[in-house]
Amino acid sequence: AINLAEMFRAEKRKERERRRLKRLAVHQYELPGLTGDLDPFVVAGMDGIWYIPEFLSSADEECLCGFIENEEDSSETSGTWKNLPHRRLKTWGGIPSSKGMYKKPLPRWMDCINQKLVEIGIIKQTPNHILLNEYKDGKGIGAHFDGPLYESEVAVLNLSGSGSS
Repeated sequence: AINLAEMFRAEKRKERERRRLKRLAVHQYELPGLTGDLDPFVVAGMDGIWYIPEFLSSADEECLCGFIENEEDSSETSGTWKNLPHRRLKTWGGIPSSKGMYKKPLPRWMDCINQKLVEIGIIKQTPNHILLNEYKDGKGIGAHFDGPLYESEVAVLNLSGSGSS
């Protein structure tokens, strides 16, 4: 049997995503002083680590937060919030485990960010997955070691916060 109501909802979701992608594509990344030379952004004493304030414009950040908040959970891309003790977590691109990565496709609205990270030389290839952490006020990522799934490149993007505690 054909479920017309579900087909209609799926088409509406696709159209909303197309409109959001179009809106995000309109914004240009204006990275003051960033011309492919990352030296001014190197964190002192930490080779290979950069801090780039205002990596996204306010409009891009707002748009990206809109994608995250309005995304409907999908078995295709994951993206379901998981409540943890001091944070909430969404995972895209697969679920990391001790046995490797259970791969899933990344949401298309991340393509422009991923491409920009490669273009300016932050990472060599587009990410294979994204972990989105939402921390409670006054909390943040603690000291830890990531396993081999995260070698050798990691990019962190802070949204809707100061990036310090």
